[in-house]
Amino acid sequence: MKHTFESVWRTQLNDTDWNFSRCPSAEVSECLHWELHRERVQIKNSGKFPNELKYEPTAAEWRSSRFLCNRDETIPQMLQRLGREPKGKWVKAAWPSYLEKRRRENWALIETPKPMSWEWLDIDWGSYFYQNWDDLYEIVRTLPRRHLWIGGEDQVEVCPLSISWNRRDEELVGFFRDWLLQNRPKGDDDRPRVDEPISPAKKKGGAGDPIRQAKTKLKALAAWRLLQHYRGNRVKAYAHIGAEKFLGRQFQNASAWSEARSRLVGWSSEFDPSSPSQAASRKL
Repeated sequence: MKHTFESVWRTQLNDTDWNFSRCPSAEVSECLHWELHRERVQIKNSGKFPNELKYEPTAAEWRSSRFLCNRDETIPQMLQRLGREPKGKWVKAAWPSYLEKRRRENWALIETPKPMSWEWLDIDWGSYFYQNWDDLYEIVRTLPRRHLWIGGEDQVEVCPLSISWNRRDEELVGFFRDWLLQNRPKGDDDRPRVDEPISPAKKKGGAGDPIRQAKTKLKALAAWRLLQHYRGNRVKAYAHIGAEKFLGRQFQNASAWSEARSRLVGWSSEFDPSSPSQAASRKL
């Protein structure tokens, strides 16, 4: 196969860079996300991982960034704009494979993240106001209005609720649903209009199962890295120790290698490491 280019896999390809058979099924999505991120980074950096410093914000800076960061603005840029001295630290960015990273962690159990809907309902309001009082006061002082509209990418509005706990849960849910219908921003007050997002598609089974799809994509990524290592020679790539067992018989055909390459281009665009929903890449 032709049309390969300079990549980090030409000179170094560890077993954990392509053989993802040891990745637990519960973590294949996180594994795929991180590995595609590594792929994009090394391609954009002319076939090598960048030797750069990465800013690790403090917990307070991270919370403040949810409301004060402009779109496409980094936390250091936000702090500079606000005239604040950074409290975090700069560390050298590391690019280990997902399996190597998890091995270093002794495969510690990954906590299942709470639904995003819990983020505000579960917040410690006392600590939140204590740590962000200056920011909130500045918003209220400069933008006097009834709604405490934070905005940002998530279009956040702070709405402390008064809950009568002697009601049944079904009643409280019904009351809150009615409140949402009445108070969702319609653009007729000091808040911008925010329409309800489209309902997410139902989970698919069989070939459409997310875990199964992630495993298929990891195989394609493995095939592509093996091809890079052997400079486009699919015969040598398939003869690599363990490749036939992990990739499967379909890669005995030349078309499978070409298809893996073409699909990889489309799949890599599905994963944006700067997205708040991709928590795994922020942890790695």
